[in-house]
Amino acid sequence: MIHKRRFLLTGVGAVLALTLLLGLVLFAAATTAAPLCHPDITRADCMGADISIVGSGSFTLKVWVDGQWLTQVPAPGNSTVTLRWSDYPTVDVCQEHTLYVELWSSYKEGSDSAPFGGAHCCPLSMSKTSDVSDDPLLPGSTITYTIVVSNPASSGVSQTNIVVSDTVPTGTSYVPGSSQVMVTNISQETVRDKFSSVSYSNNDGSVNWAAAWQEMGDEGQPNAGRIQIVSGRLRFQQAHNNDGITLTMADYGGAFDVAL
Repeated sequence: MIHKRRFLLTGVGAVLALTLLLGLVLFAAATTAAPLCHPDITRADCMGADISIVGSGSFTLKVWVDGQWLTQVPAPGNSTVTLRWSDYPTVDVCQEHTLYVELWSSYKEGSDSAPFGGAHCCPLSMSKTSDVSDDPLLPGSTITYTIVVSNPASSGVSQTNIVVSDTVPTGTSYVPGSSQVMVTNISQETVRDKFSSVSYSNNDGSVNWAAAWQEMGDEGQPNAGRIQIVSGRLRFQQAHNNDGITLTMADYGGAFDVAL
């Protein structure tokens, strides 16, 4: 009987130990779940970052880049905080960085991190050529250097305050007044009117005209007067000196070719 009582006590002790151990495992699992209130970086790119504030309340969002303090901003609960790198001159988006944020109330609620930046954010390219041939140059000859700086539209990044410098080669001297700067901003879009209908509001290109065509000096109607649309053509018949037509194109990055 004594041995049976000891056996029963040992069995109860084992059950209690198992229950206690299982409780510890469940508690540990519960503590690793995501905090109720926390920041979630939903966007981090060349332009900036969006941080969603998950949870209700009034918080402060603290921000670091590469472990260096950047800023802190108010962060209302259930909102989105947007950071723009242009507001922070110390952030060079041409380099790769790590964004780290913490959400604080009276204590740290949670944190998140994400990479951003890199060479793809600054796709400027530069080339330099000269008009020198293989023939030897004589004293007094002129050498023309051409430097081309390009920023492809596909990057989606606007470049400002670009400075290009070039050292005059040894043995030469700058020809005063010879520098020229040409800016080319070519759009791949087209504005077009096929006059398929008798209207000055046709849009047959990849983008629309900024406004309808306007007649000058005539009746202002596409189906009457000296200027009108006939058989898919814009016709001028017995036009006066002041007659004409006005086309209005929006700024699509610079038109480089116009055909009438």
